Amino acid sequence: MEFAQHVSDEATTLVRNDAVLLPLAKTDGKPRGAQTTAATSATNHRLVAVVLGESLTSTDGEEFERELKSRRLDAQVVYFQNRSGNNKGYEVLNAVQHADEIVIMVYVVHTGVRQKIINGKLTTSFGPAGPSGRLLEDLLAVAPKKTAVVALGSPYLIESFPQIQIYICTYAMASSSEISAVRALFGEIQNHAKLPVTLPGVAPRGFSLPWPTARRSLATSVH
Repeated sequence: MEFAQHVSDEATTLVRNDAVLLPLAKTDGKPRGAQTTAATSATNHRLVAVVLGESLTSTDGEEFERELKSRRLDAQVVYFQNRSGNNKGYEVLNAVQHADEIVIMVYVVHTGVRQKIINGKLTTSFGPAGPSGRLLEDLLAVAPKKTAVVALGSPYLIESFPQIQIYICTYAMASSSEISAVRALFGEIQNHAKLPVTLPGVAPRGFSLPWPTARRSLATSVH
């Protein structure tokens, strides 16, 4: 297990970092910025993480949530899959609209390539389809400069969602990858991982982007 975690940490790749969100800051003590209204009983969290996929198992996101909350007590983790329903989608969107920092962890199966007609052209499509794909589009439109996307599994997700400004690839959907994702988000990974494939229009095979070691103010990234 230790070796598997080491391999996962070494493989995790920062592909795009066009915003100034990373690395996320750790917090101690009581959650900060949490406010509850009597009308909605909803809590506004500074950090909201969305675990998203077409179909999630009962253990998907378990290690991710545990590791995330061990570093950020103010974090809220919400789950969405195609059978979650519209009300759950509205709940997720409402949560991220009031967040200062957003992480979207997407389960992308390696066999998830589809062909779609877009603007009259046959186009290869990657990533979740159906309600989860539409929700991902909506989430990315909320605040792209304060949103980090982690692809668990296939790295080609960004091909279908080029508006992603912060993009991390783990290449697998294992629990070790979930742990590596959290370590990467908080600047605990400083590897020299390179892309094993070309992402057309995004980065060539062998591309390597250094991990940020110091984060500028979140106020800058939001605006």
